[in-house]
Amino acid sequence: MNKENTYWGLGDIRFNCEENWQIYQEMLAKFLPEMPTAELQPILESIRQSFCSQMYGHGIGRHSSEEIFILISADFQAISNFLADKPFFMGDKPTTVDATVYAYIANTIKPPFKSPIIDYVLQLSKRMFEKSCCR
Repeated sequence: MNKENTYWGLGDIRFNCEENWQIYQEMLAKFLPEMPTAELQPILESIRQSFCSQMYGHGIGRHSSEEIFILISADFQAISNFLADKPFFMGDKPTTVDATVYAYIANTIKPPFKSPIIDYVLQLSKRMFEKSCCR
């Protein structure tokens, strides 16, 4: 579920929303601080085009923003439903499942992007992590 759609939905937030893309470019540029902007810009655009092409090839890139929201919010809702009132997914202690889900949630809500998906996950995450170690 998360690896099938959510990964691509997070890419959609970063690459297909122009406002978020401007922010994401700045974040990526920090990995190559010595590279001149004139040389870096075509590389970043190539990365963007490649990712968007991969999204299209995967299939999620053929959907509208509204449809992507429905797919991704359903993934996060399923996680929330499964977790319910449990402190962790597989018992009383965190496992790699908890770490993986937390990583997806953190990658959704921590970067400074704007998206209805982010707003939705922020609402769910408050409830999901109230009883966990990740408060």
